[in-house]
Amino acid sequence: MEEWTTQNNWPSIRQFLDVPSDLTGRGVKIAIIDANFPSHPDISANETRNSFIVRIAHGATEPELIVADYTGPWKKGIHGLWAAAAAAGTGTLSDGLYTGMAPHAELYLISAYKTGVEDFALKESLEWVRDTGWKLGIQGLFVAFNTRPHHPLLPWQLEESMVLCEQLSELGMLVISVTGNSTDAASLCSQACAPSVLSVGGVVIPNVGGLADAYSYPCARGVTFEGKWIPEILAPAENLVLPWGDLEMLAAHPFKNFDNVPKGYARIDGTSFAGPIVLGAAACLWQAHPEWTNEQVKHALISGSFKNERWSDLRSGVVSVRASVSTCRPVLNNRSSPFSRWQGVCSIPEKKLSEYDADNAMNVIFSLDTPFSQRSLQLLSDAFVNTSPIVRSVALCKTAQEQYYLDAAYLTNALQDIDARVRSAALYHILHHPELWGTYIQAIIKRFEDKDLDVSLLAIQIAGMTKLSSFTSALVMGLRRDSLANLDIHFWGRIIALKEVTNHSFNPDPPFQIIDSDMEMHSQRRFNLSEQWENWLKSSSY
Repeated sequence: MEEWTTQNNWPSIRQFLDVPSDLTGRGVKIAIIDANFPSHPDISANETRNSFIVRIAHGATEPELIVADYTGPWKKGIHGLWAAAAAAGTGTLSDGLYTGMAPHAELYLISAYKTGVEDFALKESLEWVRDTGWKLGIQGLFVAFNTRPHHPLLPWQLEESMVLCEQLSELGMLVISVTGNSTDAASLCSQACAPSVLSVGGVVIPNVGGLADAYSYPCARGVTFEGKWIPEILAPAENLVLPWGDLEMLAAHPFKNFDNVPKGYARIDGTSFAGPIVLGAAACLWQAHPEWTNEQVKHALISGSFKNERWSDLRSGVVSVRASVSTCRPVLNNRSSPFSRWQGVCSIPEKKLSEYDADNAMNVIFSLDTPFSQRSLQLLSDAFVNTSPIVRSVALCKTAQEQYYLDAAYLTNALQDIDARVRSAALYHILHHPELWGTYIQAIIKRFEDKDLDVSLLAIQIAGMTKLSSFTSALVMGLRRDSLANLDIHFWGRIIALKEVTNHSFNPDPPFQIIDSDMEMHSQRRFNLSEQWENWLKSSSY
């Protein structure tokens, strides 16, 4: 495998991963959902492949061919540009040097940004892929959005984007997501937690050496409600050379005077671009094995990945097309998908809940119609005292959005349960019963310090979602501690929650940069915000 130094340029994605030259994703259709996409030549249609944009956020459903704009600037949709270029960029403006993983794959770029609105058309975008994209022959999808509340320790059936991802997997599409750029949670992107979604983490491309010299990227990792370890596979997430928006933007790049790369290209980092690389790898496998199913491609990618002790903390291997493509056609068991098992419960069973395994009991509970019948209420009563924490958690979640009032002692005990999933479900139940918020303020605050970081992040988010000022002091007092412990997503979770409960905010100082890799600057920004909030708390009535 080729080695390099920065004097010989940073490697391209395909060079670093040693992708066979004949596997380029030709003839395979893949899709990416992001905020927006520019008409940059690297991700536009050309003589070797088609590239389309679908402007879902603007109400459009027909794919439009992307005609390359060679003049620029390409400021709008820079994140989408990077994601699409990592998956299937042609490297046009670098004379083919810095291509994406599958430069001949056909692209469908789904724009989900609603102008002037903080929300994204995520649901509508996934529904378009399900109802239209699948019929067009799209085989793989990358999607990575953060939704609230925090979902790793909650069942996938509660979150609509995860349900839609499971539907797509059931249809036969490979759905890929990422865990996110922080180590203090299992995942920052809900979709990565869905059982059938292939979750991606990252490694750092070293400045000297080859893949064996790479090391772990600081990405999220952990276990989901269903027991899935994430990330399941890794790809380069730092020192990726990708096309940029314009020269003005590049002028502020901290490495512009050090890197020997073509004009209009620069380094970037983030798991947001590692995920599309795995999507491109899937396209390369489908080019070689068009008869493989989504599950077979997924299995081949994971089993062919390259493991090394340098990133053993992530418990996964780096994607390798060369190894995966030579895998014998994977033979998988015939077990039905999570979505079909969930939808397969057609009627309330006559037998006791205790006679089912946890997975089937969970699906029975989620299938109960509302308002609850006497039989449903009996099943729920059995579920609350079931020995399985999965079953107890699902019962708490199922009754969260219904007029079902739990005994206060039971809910208090659930918040202190030995199993983190039960504690998360109890928080979720309280969130959906506003009449309980005042009673459980101190119990929620106690969970800010939960030993499980996913539970504590969920509690912080829920505090903000209630908009109750009673949480203000506890949120402020944890800022400095989270900052010193480098619990980055917890720190910013507190900042967001504080804005929600006080309707007040401070501008980050120093301000955020597009390339924000200076750890000293990160620490200084958190320190300054902690101090501002502490001083504000002292002078306020909270």
